[in-house]
Formats: sequence, structure tokens, C-alpha cells
Amino acid sequence: MSKSAFLTSITILLVEDDPEDVYILKKVLERSRLRKTLYVVETGEDALRFLRRESPFEAAPRPKIILLDLRLPDISGLEVLRQVKDDPLLRPIPVIVLTNSSNQKDLVEAYDERARAFITKPADRSDFEKVIETIEAFWLTIAKLPTD
Repeated sequence: MSKSAFLTSITILLVEDDPEDVYILKKVLERSRLRKTLYVVETGEDALRFLRRESPFEAAPRPKIILLDLRLPDISGLEVLRQVKDDPLLRPIPVIVLTNSSNQKDLVEAYDERARAFITKPADRSDFEKVIETIEAFWLTIAKLPTD
């Protein structure tokens, strides 16, 4: 890992309504030596408000990456993805779909809507932690993310 990876702070937006998944993700990211700030919203509507800096998120930073669940209590994650990728200001932000769905239709739609990856959450907690560690290793240290 390069020295600059430790110096650069990475802002992550997690769109997830399952408190257990949020907890696991936070714990895994806390173990890392990377500098990062994690913001969590539970609904698709709040995700879009956050990204557009609408009330109550007027001071929200622009995330470097979005981790997006598909099954949300209001508008679907696919609709969030669609709106993000239709917005020229938000389009460059990589969106990683992190979902319980293993439905081929969801996978095809997510990629059609320009998701950067589609990852099905493992049911086993330790396997889920490994998936998060892998996402972190690739997307937050190896991949080059767009700058603001």
C-alpha cells in the first residue's frame, strides 16, 4: 500500500437499511489503516438528498464511492443507481451494488444502469467481512477514484 493511500481521506456513502450489515461494515472498515469517513443513509430518498446536498444534507461531502443495497424501504437501489448515473455531476462516482439479491435480472439491470460491480452479500458473517475487506483492498487502495 502506498504512503499516499494513508494520507488521502476517502469518503464513502453506504446506502443500507439493515443495521446488522451496517455494523459489520463499520467494524471491518475501522480495522483498516486507511483514512476514511463513512456516511450511512437507510433509504434511497435520503441517498439522493445526500448526493444532491438537499435538506437535511446541505453540508454533505461528495463521496468517492457509493455502496448501494438494492432492497430499500422506499425507492429501490436500482432507481437510486439510475438517477445517480443520469446526473452529470454524480455520474463519475463509482457505485458498488452490495445486496442480498442473487437474482440475474437485478444483476443485469444494475450493470445496464452502469454499476461498477454487483456483489451478493454472503449469509455467513465471516464471509461477509472478507467481502468487505476485498472491496476495501481493491476500491479504496488499488483502484483510482475520480477526484472532486
